[in-house]
Order: sequence, then structure tokens, then C-alpha cells
Amino acid sequence: MTKKLLLICLTILFNCQTKKDKSDDPIITIYSVDKDIETIISIQCSEFLNQFDGTEFKTKKLTEKRTVDYFLHQLEDLGLASDKRDPDTRGMILIKTKTATDTICADKFSLRYRNKYYLMSDKLRKEIWTE
Repeated sequence: MTKKLLLICLTILFNCQTKKDKSDDPIITIYSVDKDIETIISIQCSEFLNQFDGTEFKTKKLTEKRTVDYFLHQLEDLGLASDKRDPDTRGMILIKTKTATDTICADKFSLRYRNKYYLMSDKLRKEIWTE
């Protein structure tokens, strides 16, 4: 009986130490509309979710670690843009971690991330606007 109890305790202890808390992994949510949709005015990021009809939105959630890591790696590889105008927002990306949420505003040519302006890459464009 003592050996069984010891084995159960060791198994529980081992499982507690080896399993990583899933809530520590980032979750990426991408909201987008057709990147070529025309509007009379430029859409600011803060107004993006209120400016389009709900049926125009596509939502994609990235939760698998490999997919999230690939997306974050693409952000790291972006080149800085010389044009410092806010994007005419057609996509909004939320990167949520346990402690914070980052917002990225994107149009088909550029994006703003952490108050810096970047050129949109083809890979990232496909990730945002392809189902």
C-alpha cells in the first residue's frame, strides 16, 4: 500500500513539474476585412471594429504553439517603413499573453506595431488575409 501511495505521489509531482501552463502561451486573434475594400475616409485602428458591418469581418484565432511562434517570427523579420502614417486599417491583430495584449494595425502595405511602422511582408499579408 505504501509503495502504491508513493508511486501515485511521484506521478502527480512529476506531471505537475513537466506540464507547462497553457495560459502562458500567447494567443493571436486576427480580425480582417477585404484588404482591397474602399472607404471614403482612412480607418484608424481604434475605430476599426466599429467601421464595418459585422458580416464583413473574418476572425482567425491562432493558438497552436508552432503557428503562433511562426507568426511572431514573421513580425521580428519586418523592415521599418520610412512612411510614418497610420495604416488605413483593414486588419487588426491582438497578441494576448497572460500579462498584456499587443495590438497591431495593418493595411495591405504597412502595419503599426508598438508605435513603430513596418513594411508588410508577403508572408504576413497571406497569413492575415488568407483563410
